[in-house]
Amino acid sequence: MRSDRFIGFLLTMLASCVIQLALVPRASGQDGVEVPVSLDLYYCDIDQITVEPGQWEPTARDFYFDLFLSQSNVGGDGSFLIYTTDESDPREVTYRIKLLNEGVVIGDMPLHPEEMEYVSNPVVSSDGNSIAYWAKDLSGEVDIYVRKRTEDSLEFSNPHGIGTTIPGEICGVSNDGNFVLLTNRLIGKRFVSVLSEFWNGPTRVTELFSSPEEDLSWNGTKISGDGSWIYMEIWRPQARGLFSHLESGSWTTPVQYILDDGKGMGVAAWNSDATYILRAETIWKRIGETFERVWEFVPPGIKEYPQISDDGRTVAFITEERLPPRPHWDQSVAPYPMMWLYVARLEEQADGKPEVKLKIIDMGKGISFRLYGDGRHILWAVTNTRYASSVQGWQGR
Repeated sequence: MRSDRFIGFLLTMLASCVIQLALVPRASGQDGVEVPVSLDLYYCDIDQITVEPGQWEPTARDFYFDLFLSQSNVGGDGSFLIYTTDESDPREVTYRIKLLNEGVVIGDMPLHPEEMEYVSNPVVSSDGNSIAYWAKDLSGEVDIYVRKRTEDSLEFSNPHGIGTTIPGEICGVSNDGNFVLLTNRLIGKRFVSVLSEFWNGPTRVTELFSSPEEDLSWNGTKISGDGSWIYMEIWRPQARGLFSHLESGSWTTPVQYILDDGKGMGVAAWNSDATYILRAETIWKRIGETFERVWEFVPPGIKEYPQISDDGRTVAFITEERLPPRPHWDQSVAPYPMMWLYVARLEEQADGKPEVKLKIIDMGKGISFRLYGDGRHILWAVTNTRYASSVQGWQGR
């Protein structure tokens, strides 16, 4: 039984690595070996933009490690990010934490303070106060560890192993570190489970969904920062989104909510307490188990990787150029598409009336970003295209 679980765990971790490789821009060097492309880091106050796209000065230069900024690896206040390769030796892959102040690097430390056989699948809570990850110690024991950040500081507690052998991918952790969301999309029975009560005793496992036939979406399972709402997206055979919430200490049976347009409620992004939810290009406000349409925007293209602020008034997203499809037999490294980073904001005018405004922040290749919870600040990374002439090409996602 433990052997089957361990095999399932390894397959889940393998899939996680494949996704990471697909998301991160990489270049094929002159020696034919793929290596991470150099990246620069940027930061700005969205209310005080005076720089034209493509003209920003980096806050940190030439990161030679895999870095795709998202809500899963950057704290909601932008105070730290988790990255996967040691800069001093690209061949030594590990997970570390870079401490930041307005995009400027002010410190660096290991994700797990002790030597381990491996660490994988780290996930940051929406406000950055908790981190959960898988690790295998030198004796061969595999477990999920949780670290909490000390209030108003950049220090983290010692790792706490929660004592679970359930194989799966960590999809989220609550801000207080009391709930870890686990899912398995790969083999046998697909499931979504919540792990809790592991600080003061045995871990409680609540299975919210399980099916040997239905497939879960790769990016559609998430837990709200306050640990009270969970969303899961069924991919096939019938696409639908299911919600469960914490009620009197127990998780409700997952259900689908139908909106006034006759369509099911979906979550492209939501804020820390799942009060404001982005579905397509419309922001909805959740009041209990009902949803009210608040505002909407029109992106200048197909939006990707949307994130929403805690007050529901700012949405950040990326659009990219659409490159023509290549023949299936063409295995060369594809050009990396140009990307544009935008924010859509609901702003109050002098007459008190709200108006939706669209702002372009930056443009470049391989952009990834993290919108802060306050909706005013944003951190982003751009592939350093100064080195494009020394590589064979860019591998797109």
